[in-house]
Amino acid sequence: MRLDINFLWYLVTCIVFFILLMMNITRHTLREAIVCFLVAQVVTWFFSTIFVELYWETCPVRLFPNATRTDFIGDYFTTPSICTLFYFQYIKHQKLRRILDIALFALADAIMIVLKNAYTDLRHYVPWAIPLHLLVFIPLLPCSVWFTRWFFKQSYPYGGIKDGTRN
Repeated sequence: MRLDINFLWYLVTCIVFFILLMMNITRHTLREAIVCFLVAQVVTWFFSTIFVELYWETCPVRLFPNATRTDFIGDYFTTPSICTLFYFQYIKHQKLRRILDIALFALADAIMIVLKNAYTDLRHYVPWAIPLHLLVFIPLLPCSVWFTRWFFKQSYPYGGIKDGTRN
């Protein structure tokens, strides 16, 4: 029965995030989305590997058990999708709303972690590792925005970002 719940979790999260990404990414913003997604993948992969190697989290059910001990869907799709969705919300709002966006996206990630930890075998945390995960995730959100803006700042005449607003 647990394997079915694990598969259902993967299926539902992938479908939901795929639909959310398709609703927020247009043809004109695809390059920004790809860069933001890749930056989040690199950072998530790095810290997830550290957490797993230090046994702060374990992933008993893995998509590629012989390749890595981390959660592939969570580290390569779910968290980068959250960061990409955050990027498109962040650039729309002013300073106070941006802080609220960081808090809301971190809360959504925390709820997903608690639910995944409680109801599936996909990932298990040491009790104090969830706040540590959030301490890594919260700076990841603005850092992915910063890097994506920096990456496209030089290429404005060909598309990209100018002074925080999109073409």
